[in-house]
Amino acid sequence: MFSLMVLLEQGKQYPTRCSAQLKGLVHNYRTGQSCRQPYSYDCHFSASNPESPSGSIMYDQNLDNVVHFCDSDPTNPWTLHNKLALNNQNRNCQGRSVWDIMRQNIDFRGNNNPPASISNPKPTFKIVKAGISRQVLAFDTSSSMSGEHLESVKKAATHYILNIVPDGSYLGIVEFSNSAKIRSDLILIQNQKDRQKLIEALPSLANGSTNIEKGLLAGINMIMAHAGNKSPSGGVLVVFCDGEENPSVLSQETQKLVQDNKIVQYTISYGNNASTELEKFTYKVDGEVYYVPHGDTSRLINVLTTISEKGRNSLISHISQLYTKEFMMETAVTFQDSVWLDDQQSDGLQITFLWADPNVSYNIIAPDGTTYDNNSSEYSIHVNYNLSQFTFPKVSDKVGKWKYSVQMPSTTSTNKQNIVVVATSKTSKNAMTDPMQRPINLDIIVDESMIGFPNPVLIAVIVQKGHLAVLHADVTLNISTPNNEFILVPANDNSSGADIKKDDGIYSAYFTQFDADGRYSIVAQVSGTQGQSYFNYDFLAGFGNLNHKLNHDGGSKSTRNNANRKKSANIGLNTFTRLASGTLMKVSGFVEGKDKIPPARVHDLELKGIDSQDMTVTLSFSAPGDDMDHGIADHYIIRYSDDIKLFVNNFSAGIKIEKDFIKDNSHIVSPKSAGMTEQIIFRVPDAIAGEAYTFALKAYDDVGLSSGVSNYVQGRFQPQVKPFSLDYTLIILISVSAIILVVTIAVMITSLRGKYSQHQDSQQDKQPLLQP
Repeated sequence: MFSLMVLLEQGKQYPTRCSAQLKGLVHNYRTGQSCRQPYSYDCHFSASNPESPSGSIMYDQNLDNVVHFCDSDPTNPWTLHNKLALNNQNRNCQGRSVWDIMRQNIDFRGNNNPPASISNPKPTFKIVKAGISRQVLAFDTSSSMSGEHLESVKKAATHYILNIVPDGSYLGIVEFSNSAKIRSDLILIQNQKDRQKLIEALPSLANGSTNIEKGLLAGINMIMAHAGNKSPSGGVLVVFCDGEENPSVLSQETQKLVQDNKIVQYTISYGNNASTELEKFTYKVDGEVYYVPHGDTSRLINVLTTISEKGRNSLISHISQLYTKEFMMETAVTFQDSVWLDDQQSDGLQITFLWADPNVSYNIIAPDGTTYDNNSSEYSIHVNYNLSQFTFPKVSDKVGKWKYSVQMPSTTSTNKQNIVVVATSKTSKNAMTDPMQRPINLDIIVDESMIGFPNPVLIAVIVQKGHLAVLHADVTLNISTPNNEFILVPANDNSSGADIKKDDGIYSAYFTQFDADGRYSIVAQVSGTQGQSYFNYDFLAGFGNLNHKLNHDGGSKSTRNNANRKKSANIGLNTFTRLASGTLMKVSGFVEGKDKIPPARVHDLELKGIDSQDMTVTLSFSAPGDDMDHGIADHYIIRYSDDIKLFVNNFSAGIKIEKDFIKDNSHIVSPKSAGMTEQIIFRVPDAIAGEAYTFALKAYDDVGLSSGVSNYVQGRFQPQVKPFSLDYTLIILISVSAIILVVTIAVMITSLRGKYSQHQDSQQDKQPLLQP
């Protein structure tokens, strides 16, 4: 049942449905009685099963004959998308049909996978379980990787093997340059000795050219052999590469091996000269590509931890990346910072220091005041791995702020060195079976990997605790550019700019601050504050509030099913931090100094009020920016129409609201900063009571680039009964007239009485005298 209605000419309301051919009943869900127009909020539309197969499944999949998605093909009215419906599809997708949106995806682009006729729609289910985890790390050891480049990769890989790869999984190591070499066959990790053996197998020398295909084949064959050459073997192949393939083309046979064996490939493009062919190959086998600038050890660590979390099932303890920090340390200078531990189900906290010179002293203070240093039992140093770390196995009673300080004595042989600090938390296996006890985790979605300037990139960060959305977190995207700049971009979950839906745990932003062609790297930095951030049983990640849906005018209210349902309370979170890496962004066609990016489309326009007496309308929306959701737009243009069909197809056909009709028109010519709430009140000239009007707007930047048309909202002015008012002039005239009339009548009566008396006297004179 659906309560949305669309107003058309002469104030008549039609129920939201797709297609518009669907018929049904409008009734009051509280009383069960039929509704009459104008419909109230208690009125709902229940579609009846259509006469022929129709659409859209997105509207109501429960109807037997609804078996298609809506389309924009006018030759089939049964599946024709209803552009006039005030629903989320039109609001967020600018009136386009479901198939119009899906055809933009690579799975359906170019008429791939067209709609099929399925004779038996009965679903089948296949139950699977997680198999053996097999993973191979393949390292580029060509001459371009020599020196600090290889050392940086080794540091990240050492931390990964020592602290991230879970027990019970198999790990192997391959290196490749002119040829490929197996450094270690797949080893079952059961203890620290197994980890040490793998760390010692990491490559230490780099020379020669780059034969990527030989490296891929060595890794693939290792995985296949371990599975007994059964197909599909399954497994994960992580490839580090910083140079172009020689030869330049990767074969289709190798691609087929990866696909047939269902091997998941992750490519880490290291440096801006990394192989374009390897990136293309990875996309062809449905893998993922990450980019890390040369020498950025902390980003390498973030990428490896992100990759590790993608492959874990719910029965394996998850690793939460709490913190990374890379800084230059100088002698006799103390560096101080802090790490927040929030997980009360944590099975351990690890604070790791990666260095070049081991002569460094550390001091850590736990939330309860306990102090740890280089002499503590929790401290260990691995000189051969250039690594020191503190391991705290059970810290559930020490949730809070952990302070640390680092100092390099003046007696050290070097004056300065680069140090990387990493903090991770391991979640208890018991917590993984209880969604409420699961840790906060992140997932980053990058809209496009290959970007043609000036197209903006939409980046979304899903912050969730189990299946629940984490609300009121602070999310920042730290993006490195080809010019070695680091740009911070805030992401929001408030239904403005790039964000489609409020409070669904998806924090979104557009990236528009390109500075050159080339590769861009993304790290999401997420934090929450105790007393501010929370989760709630009613708010699902990716869905939002279970109790709300759109109303007639695009607002929200409780749904029928949940109207009497007790709402869940907000459950506060401890102060927390998380990090995760996003996939590669690669830009081409950049033009410097030319503004080609328009403001973002407004998709949360709401009609906040209608004053039928003054004929004024109040609109509210989130301000877009100059470049999508960044900066400040230059001005807005608002239009309206009494013909929704014409207006939806042609924004310019609407009547422009001029500044003279706008109350405090500064909002039109001087918009607020992106993300802030705008509220504009204006009078609709020549408005007719009872007529339905549709409103929409566009935002413009300072060079005249315009956003798309906002979502449409509707309303009507109610006919007004003119109240009775006293006209004192008329009262005086009536009173005077009444007095004159009374006087006239009195005079007439007096005159008549006089005449009557004379007549009586005359009659008496004519009578005979009485005889005595």
